[in-house]
Amino acid sequence: MKQVVSRQGFTLIELLVVISIIGILVTLTSGVVFNVRNEARRAACEAQLHDIGNALHMARDEIKQDLGVPAWATLLVPYVGDEVDVFRCPTDFTNQAIDDGPSSTSIDARPSYGINHRIRRMARGSGDGHRIALLEYKVPVAEVALPDSTAGLAAWEQNAAFDRHTGYLNVLYFGGHTGYAEYQDIDPNDCDTRFKLWQPYYDQDRYPYECDDGSGGSGTGTTAGPTTTGGTT
Repeated sequence: MKQVVSRQGFTLIELLVVISIIGILVTLTSGVVFNVRNEARRAACEAQLHDIGNALHMARDEIKQDLGVPAWATLLVPYVGDEVDVFRCPTDFTNQAIDDGPSSTSIDARPSYGINHRIRRMARGSGDGHRIALLEYKVPVAEVALPDSTAGLAAWEQNAAFDRHTGYLNVLYFGGHTGYAEYQDIDPNDCDTRFKLWQPYYDQDRYPYECDDGSGGSGTGTTAGPTTTGGTT
């Protein structure tokens, strides 16, 4: 009479196969989870920019003060319900102290966004609605809107926070809508881009269109690069 031998457990080869399959699944899942998490943070950051845009226009209407200064975030604190976290992108993990002077004590870390230093020259109904008011930036003020902004233009690539969202940065336009772009799509070192997306309409008498691309320009067009979302204020 034959004796039936029951096999218990797995062989070494079977265990290695199972471990390999689990490793592959973990790798695939990790990539998906990272992408989903990154997109959620980018969307949250963009929503914060939209809220800041609403505060920006309220402040412009009430305090009649130039907001294109390093302490712009502190000036807007009363208009965001004292919710200072709105000035920090969820993907910005740096912890640099603000250096805006005594008035900056309302915020314990520098904002994740930089304001267009010529924003005081922007006006509703002038064609400035599509021009950049704020963007993810490593210093509080983006001094890049004019041809003679040599220091800011030279530091553009160093200061543009293009690595926060897998190659993209969020942008708030003066009209209140938001979007995201690769930093080179809004690079003010490109003359045409600077004129159309950065330089306010009322600065164009002093700095008329003098780009060498032969296309001419009125300063009211837009470039194809940035992707815009959201509504207007």
